[in-house]
Amino acid sequence: MKKISTPIIFGILCLILSFAITVQLKVTNTSESTSSKAKIVDKLKDEIIILNDENKKLTSKLQNTTNNLEKIRDEAAENDSSSIEKSKLIKKYITVIGYTDVYGEGVSIEYIPTQDQYEADIATDLRDIVNELKNAGIEAISINGQRLINTSSIEMVKNKIEINSVKITSPYVIDVIGNSEMINNGLIRPGGTIENIRSTGVKINIKVKDNIKINKFSEYTIK
Repeated sequence: MKKISTPIIFGILCLILSFAITVQLKVTNTSESTSSKAKIVDKLKDEIIILNDENKKLTSKLQNTTNNLEKIRDEAAENDSSSIEKSKLIKKYITVIGYTDVYGEGVSIEYIPTQDQYEADIATDLRDIVNELKNAGIEAISINGQRLINTSSIEMVKNKIEINSVKITSPYVIDVIGNSEMINNGLIRPGGTIENIRSTGVKINIKVKDNIKINKFSEYTIK
């Protein structure tokens, strides 16, 4: 049996050593890459936490400022009839833009669609009801807890109904604050929106309530 020459053995050892070094470098690079990504993710998480905290602080500050402003206006208007009217008007505008929770009399409307009803048709009905209510001079309105303000819309997103980018599902409950008698009479009038919708098989229950709470617009809510 012939002996393997020293150069060949040395060459084989060099080849094995080179392969081992290459594998080690790849493992090291992969480890460093994974570690780098983990550091970036941790940094982003920290930034998100900081931003959420800042948002909560700003939201709280906005709410406190709004409450203080209302208090000052009420105090200033106590002995001035013209200021009282201005204060009421300002409160109305604050309510419309959704800065505060609203309490008062109103109606609660439950909309129960038919089993084979398309989501798009439901969205259309909800829009028609909301428009009918707005014409009645309501103070505040929400659907399934989502406060509707001037910039809100009832949208179809991937065949689902969304309000304020939040998906809502059946049953749909519309809470409204305002003159309950006026709102109810407007809703049940012959030939009105509610009667037309009911004629398609949709069930709509209307309840007059002495006290309804509608939460502030979700953007102003501290989570």
